[in-house]
Order: sequence, then C-alpha cells, then structure tokens
Amino acid sequence: EKLVNKRRRLIGALVFAAIAAGCTLYLRHEGEEKAAPKKPRISVSVPEVDSTDIAGPDQDRNGVRDDIDKWIKEQLPESAEVKVAATKLAASFQKTLLEADDKEKSIQNIFEEFKRMDCLTFLYPETYEGGRQAYQVINAVKRFLVNSNARRDADVKADRHFGGQVSTALLRADGIKECAK
Repeated sequence: EKLVNKRRRLIGALVFAAIAAGCTLYLRHEGEEKAAPKKPRISVSVPEVDSTDIAGPDQDRNGVRDDIDKWIKEQLPESAEVKVAATKLAASFQKTLLEADDKEKSIQNIFEEFKRMDCLTFLYPETYEGGRQAYQVINAVKRFLVNSNARRDADVKADRHFGGQVSTALLRADGIKECAK
C-alpha cells in the first residue's frame, strides 16, 4: 500500500509539473521571439547512487550534488541559459529534500521549485515541442535527484507537507529576465 501511495504521489507531482510547464507557455507576452535551444539530449539512465545519504557530495558547494552537476554539463543542450536554469532547479529540488522534515520550509521550498520550473520553461519556444522539451528536462532533473530510497522518502515527506497549498503567484515578465542569471 505504501508503494501504491508513493507511486500516486509521484505521478501526481509529474502531472502537476507537466500542467505547470504547459500553462506557462500561454503566459508569455506576445511578440517575444526566442531562438529554440538545441533539443535536449536527455539520458535515459539514472546516474548511479553516489551515496546513501540525502545530501551526497557537493564539492563546489553550489547546492547541487556533484553527479547531477556532471549530468547537467554533459547531457543538456549547450545553451548556457538552460544549464543555469537546470542547475538552479536542481538546487531548489535538493534544498527541498534536505529540509523535508520542516513543514514550513518544505512549503516555501516547493513554491521556489515552481518558480524554477517556470524559469526553465520560459527558455523554450512557445510551441508544443518547446513545452515537451522543457518538461523532459524538469522531469529528468527531478528523477535523477531522487535516485535512492532515502531521497524518495524525503521527497514524499515534503510533498505531504505541501498538500492542500494553493498558489496564485505567477512569474511576471520582468522576473523571467532574471531567471537564468
């Protein structure tokens, strides 16, 4: 039964991420033209578990595990903006895992995740293909970050804290410009 509940929550989180990514495509200002970043080369295999703890090694202390940093550098498009946005998204996901025991921090961190997902989404063209590519990156980063039982448990715990929250905040156009800096 626990496995079924975990799967339901994971599926719910992925559906929500897909909806959030799709919705943001319609919120952009008209007339903004963006060059399409190169199609992501998303690895189909999850990196090997680098440690048994939630944090894992982070030698450069950027808030992202070293294995995820390496994956972002080697597997994502050459677009520097996409790499910066994916790294910030990974850092927000990682912070949520590390602070999953604290309800208030979990809620705050998950709202930050939503902003980071929006940032990444806005870097792709306003097309079905652009939305699909953004969703692939978001999904892969999340999947790679929760690649151990301890990390999955922390993710579920944070999601439970977030249950019932409602956000009406939308990323404004002036905020989008700051996303990849």
